[in-house]
Amino acid sequence: MPTLQLAGGRTFHVADTLLDQPADHVRRYHVALAPETTLGEAVEERFQRYLPQPATTDTLGQLTQQARMAVFCASPQARALTILVEQVEQQPAGDLSDQGLRDRLSYLLACGLTEAQVQEQHARVEAELQALIAPYLVTHPEAEAQEIEVARAQQRRTLALCDAMLGVEVPVLITRSQVTQALLDLLEPSTLLPNGLSSINPHVRQRSFDSLCLLLLQEQLAGRLTLLPTPWQQEPSPYLLPLGLFLEHVRAVSTRLPN
Repeated sequence: MPTLQLAGGRTFHVADTLLDQPADHVRRYHVALAPETTLGEAVEERFQRYLPQPATTDTLGQLTQQARMAVFCASPQARALTILVEQVEQQPAGDLSDQGLRDRLSYLLACGLTEAQVQEQHARVEAELQALIAPYLVTHPEAEAQEIEVARAQQRRTLALCDAMLGVEVPVLITRSQVTQALLDLLEPSTLLPNGLSSINPHVRQRSFDSLCLLLLQEQLAGRLTLLPTPWQQEPSPYLLPLGLFLEHVRAVSTRLPN
């Protein structure tokens, strides 16, 4: 796994491939990059500034507060990277709660994590994601036809977001085309829309991921698929399958579905 050096000889390790990470980590990685998440972090930052502040004579308190607030000024790529950190100082990274990730990023920033290191890892992960989605992308040689394809995908995602906001149950995937669309919603890097929001809303990613997991659970109940526990789970769950195995199962199931 890639080892990044920090100040004072400290090190941390990042996952060298997404395929070995729990599938849900990929969703969370995308969510951390979304402008919608950045807006939520901005609200949290304002809330933190209204809390009682350390006295000016409290040097340790001041330093702690500065480290805490630095998290909210970090780039979305830095926030996303913390999800893929496997070890810090040769110790398992551990807590993956929102606060746990903030604390981890605060520590890395305090130890000298640079934006150059962040962007290098981000570029590596983006390249792997592009390779993963390549088999599922529909491309057209004509620019107009390609624009229509992109517009149709955005229309579908907008309707999915409306369903999510209205509390409509996640759809059951019954065709290979629907499975492909759900995989793209989960894996495809977002682009920025004219309104400053992401082309794939975090709620749409969650909804598509839920549909894919539901598909695997249905196959398990029907006796056509066996899910085994992984080192980080006691009970087998499609949500925590390594991404490589998750995609392998989804592909196998989709071959039994109509177009």
